[in-house]
Formats: sequence, structure tokens, C-alpha cells
Amino acid sequence: MTRDTVMRLLDVSLNRAREAARCVEDYARFVTGDPASAKALKGLRQSLGVMGRRIPLFARDVPGDALKDHTPEAEVRRDTSGEVATASLKRLQEALRTLEEYGKLVDRGMSRTAKRLRFEAYLLESALARHPATAALARARLYAVLSPDLIPGDPVRSAAAALRGGIDVLQLRCKGPGWPDRAVLRLADRIGALCRRDGVPFFLNDRVDLALACGADGVHLGQSDLSPRGARDLAGRKLLIGISTHTPRQLLAACRAPVDYVAVGPVFPTLTKPNRGAVGLALLKALPAEAPPTFAIGGITRENLSRVRRAGASRVAVTGAAFRAPDVRAAVRALRRALLDSSRGAG
Repeated sequence: MTRDTVMRLLDVSLNRAREAARCVEDYARFVTGDPASAKALKGLRQSLGVMGRRIPLFARDVPGDALKDHTPEAEVRRDTSGEVATASLKRLQEALRTLEEYGKLVDRGMSRTAKRLRFEAYLLESALARHPATAALARARLYAVLSPDLIPGDPVRSAAAALRGGIDVLQLRCKGPGWPDRAVLRLADRIGALCRRDGVPFFLNDRVDLALACGADGVHLGQSDLSPRGARDLAGRKLLIGISTHTPRQLLAACRAPVDYVAVGPVFPTLTKPNRGAVGLALLKALPAEAPPTFAIGGITRENLSRVRRAGASRVAVTGAAFRAPDVRAAVRALRRALLDSSRGAG
């Protein structure tokens, strides 16, 4: 193999790596909203640019590329932005491996740089494997649970009003024999579309299959539903998973399970669980130091929110306080203000 041939090969691989890195950078920047990964990918791309200065442009031979007009069937179609990012990451890693190995023939410094960047790409793949709504869930403070049977009026309008008010997460909770699967899916499709428009994670209660069918971001499980491990085996990373806990033992078990958030409660009596007594605020103090995002839930109102905050909860979930109010949008805004004010007071 001549030096010119090696340089041509390196030029092709470098271009492939930079193009792939840009695709993944845009995914991190615009789809998942992950600034740390986007910044890391930009840095990686700039390192590739510096590496490219060592490869003369005369090495390039586009007309002579035997595969320039060949596109494998697997690359003809992408169904989701996640598939675009995954394919681009694999292309980036493969190109870096080529740069590392063939770089040894002409420039050991280039080879060492390519190896370092390849391992950075593996770490970035792990970070970006998270569900696109993970970052939004991590930032969430106000979680709204919409139970159509417990509220007056049209649930779609109520959901739209809550979104305008500024909720961070919305769960649709359809319980009982009055909710056949098709009815749940019809309503979930409409409300889920509103959430996607506003970039708010959308969860469905109890049913992993229906959550997958309607394209929800996640499923919320009760203690009598499928286990988190079973849900994860079915859904993989296609769904975020939350779970309700009512005792210290359940709370600790949840924190060891493959869940993305935990709900603790009911901290006060609530219409959504009329047969379950309130667990009070003490359970919040049983939360281990290493825990996923945790929401206090059950009977929380603007009036008692400061008590919940003083007990250690910085995230809350509400139903009646938002959706049984005469003006849902105004009620949500007031809850957000109260949550912010109580957080400042606690700090």
C-alpha cells in the first residue's frame, strides 16, 4: 500500500467521522436538549478538524471511490431521530477505528488521537442512549396527574390549560372498567400530541403495552402492576418508568429498581386513592441519598405545599389542585409560584 493510498483512505474516514459527529451533535442539541453531550461532540468534531490538517487534499479521489454510488438497504430509511443518532454514532466509531489503525502507518500521533476520540465516542453513546425525555424529567418540579373521571369538563381542554400554565410532566390516569383500551388510546393520542408540541414528558398509568402503542414517553406503575424489571424487559429504553411507593420498604426497593422516578405518598388524603390512608410527610425522610427524581404526591395543594417542601420534597405531583380548579391554567401557575417561593424559603 502506497503512502498516497493510505492518505486517501484516511481522508475518507476523517470526512465520515466529522459528518457523523455533526449528525449526533445536532441530535444532542435539538432533540434531547443535552448541552453537555452537544458540547463534547462539538469538541470531538473540532479535534477531527485539527487532525485533518495532516491529510493533504490532493489525497482525495471521489470519482475513484468504488462505493460512492452504493447505499445499503439498511441505510435507505430511518424511522426516528434516535435511529439517525445511533447509526451516526456507529459510523463515527468505525471511522475512528480506521483512523487509529491506518494512522499508525503514517502518523502515530494521529493514531493516538483517534484512539482517544473513539473512547470518547463510546462514552457519548452511553449518555445519548437515555430516553429523549430524560433531561426534561430531571428538570421537572411540577407533575400533573389527569384523571378524567375525577374532573369536570373535557380532559383534552384541561390538559391544554395545564400545559399553558407550565406543568413539567403530565400523566393520563384512566382507571376502571369504563376505560376500554381503545378509549384510553384515543384520549392518549390527543393528549400526547399536545405534550409533544410543548416538549413535556407524557406518561400513561399502569399499562406498558398501551404506553408503547400510543407513543408515550413513559409509564407509571403502581405496586400491584407489572414490576419495574418486567416493564423494562418489555419496553427497553423506549419508555421511562415511574413507580408509586407507600412504605419505606417499597421506597428503598424502588430506588434499587430500573426506574426513572419515584412517587411517594399519598402524603395527604386524596380523591385518587380514597381507600388508602395518607402516609404523611415522614416517608419523605426515608429517601436514600442516591435516589432517582422523587415526587411527593397525594392531596397536595398550594396551601400545604410549604409543609411538603420543608419535609424535603422539591418535586410534587398534583391532581385536584390543578384539574378541579375553576381555572386550570391559573391554578397551575399559582402552584408553580408557590413551589418556587417555598423552595426559596427552604434554601
